[in-house]
Amino acid sequence: MGGVLALKKIAVTGGLASGKTTVCSYLKELGAYVVSADEIVHRLLSPETEVGKKVVAYLGLNHLKRGKIDRKEIAELVFPDIEKLKGLEKLIHPAVLSEIERAYNRIKNQKEYSFFLAEIPLLYELGWESFFDEVITVVAQDALCKERYQKMAAKGREDFEKRMARQMTLKEKKKRGGICIENDGTLEQLKQKILEILFKLR
Repeated sequence: MGGVLALKKIAVTGGLASGKTTVCSYLKELGAYVVSADEIVHRLLSPETEVGKKVVAYLGLNHLKRGKIDRKEIAELVFPDIEKLKGLEKLIHPAVLSEIERAYNRIKNQKEYSFFLAEIPLLYELGWESFFDEVITVVAQDALCKERYQKMAAKGREDFEKRMARQMTLKEKKKRGGICIENDGTLEQLKQKILEILFKLR
């Protein structure tokens, strides 16, 4: 008899406000174990973690607020300075991938989950796709993403475009292959598309 098959590893990526988190939430309802790169960054950016200590040393103690790292202030500091941003990412990104790998190894043989899912906005930009068995790219019309982002983050068009400038274009991401979900319609239409691709993920 063969051994227990390890869970399939799937990454979900896509543009800003394209619907990645919504896709992950629905797949979680359908039995997936889900981790989020952004949530991992939130946890790591604490003065108590090794990563947090390195970030404080790199950017300065003045970025602490009530004993916590002020992520908003850091974003305002590093986004206009590409070299400073790259330096910060070198401190954070390897630790994020390690946390994703650790989470997978912890649950890979558990039968209660249908697959392991990681939401990673900059998957291709970071070159992490080789860690996964399958990639889902969520795309939507640019104007719709801008509208969603402004409602979600209460920020303007300039902030959206500044963040999107750091990412591959949706056309480039779609060329990488994998499964593409177009999220230009209603939530119910999105859920139907997810159900239709489920058999490809098994």
